[in-house]
Amino acid sequence: MEQIKVSILCLAYNHEKHIRNALDGFVMQKTDFPFEVLIHDDASTDKTAEIIKEYEEKYPNIIKPIYQTQNQYSMGVKISRTYLHPRVRGKYIAWCEGDDCWTDPLKLQKQVDFLDSNDDYSVCGHRVCVNDLSNNIKTNIPAISNDRDYSADEIIRAGALFQLSSIMYRTELFFKKPKCFDAKGFGDIQLYIYGAICGKFRVLKDVMSTYNYGTSGSWTERVARNKEKNILHSQEKIRMLERVNEYYDYVYNDSIIYAINRAKFNIAYEMNDKKEMKRPEYKEFYKARKKLNRTNFLKKHFPFLAKIKHLFKK
Repeated sequence: MEQIKVSILCLAYNHEKHIRNALDGFVMQKTDFPFEVLIHDDASTDKTAEIIKEYEEKYPNIIKPIYQTQNQYSMGVKISRTYLHPRVRGKYIAWCEGDDCWTDPLKLQKQVDFLDSNDDYSVCGHRVCVNDLSNNIKTNIPAISNDRDYSADEIIRAGALFQLSSIMYRTELFFKKPKCFDAKGFGDIQLYIYGAICGKFRVLKDVMSTYNYGTSGSWTERVARNKEKNILHSQEKIRMLERVNEYYDYVYNDSIIYAINRAKFNIAYEMNDKKEMKRPEYKEFYKARKKLNRTNFLKKHFPFLAKIKHLFKK
């Protein structure tokens, strides 16, 4: 048997409306190497598992699912670490959750070609189309016009600069990730930071996937729009950043302090602590939040104007 080159990891739960697009994005990939899709259905209550089984039967050498009868996430199980990581056989790992999808049939080939030719790079990503389902607005991130590298400092300071469906990284590095990065409730940001610390981090200008923002049961719905959970998430992020800072002997201290201040501002905002929000070190975040609130107001009450504003963004 040929050696698997890429292991694709996919988490699915009640993604009936989107899972077919995700699976089509996998099986349409045109590569000169074999790849596998390790997909985990967490006891979906809709037809997600049925759709996955349909593709499993049609593409048995590619689609390799695990079907749960009890929801593992609700029991506190770390699904990826417990069920997907032990099954990885590829030299590289790529991600795409069940409510997102890949849109370029050459996505995997482009990223593998780059990493195979550049041993000093640990991660290769690309631009993503963010599909805001609640407002029917699409935008591409990050805002670049050419392929470019991102430093660890840039990624630490920027936070959610990328989207997981775009990321491919070297498996050997991933499994060497220090425990200081372990954090409950999120896995993408620390993955980006760690990847940039381990080696170079390239992002291709091509838009090759779609991130459906605000789907039912998504992180946005479960955490970002829930005051208590959002506060807990920010507190967990602060603890993780402090551990990373200590582990790497404060080499990235300035950037990490910047990121910690952003998380602290987010806590103050969720608690509506106006005095805390106006602390001098939060000035930049306060201005950005006011701008975001104006944009969200437009989206909610004047969606047509919000769309026009979006079209004229550079």
